[in-house]
Amino acid sequence: MRHMAEEVQTAAKLVTRLREAEKLAKEGKVAEAKAVLKEVVKEAREKNLEKSLSHLILRVKAVLRRKTQQ
Repeated sequence: MRHMAEEVQTAAKLVTRLREAEKLAKEGKVAEAKAVLKEVVKEAREKNLEKSLSHLILRVKAVLRRKTQQ
């Protein structure tokens, strides 16, 4: 039970950081957003949560792509 709680807590932290990265990207702070995204993806891979967070990860990448093409 404790392991499950830790996993949920970790996932929640990563979701919060992904939303922060998305906000930074929308504000035009592309370098900071990329750095946060890179850290989150690395940690998600380590914790086997990448698949669960893939929707948010792809959303942040899409915002970054739009900002860098402008």
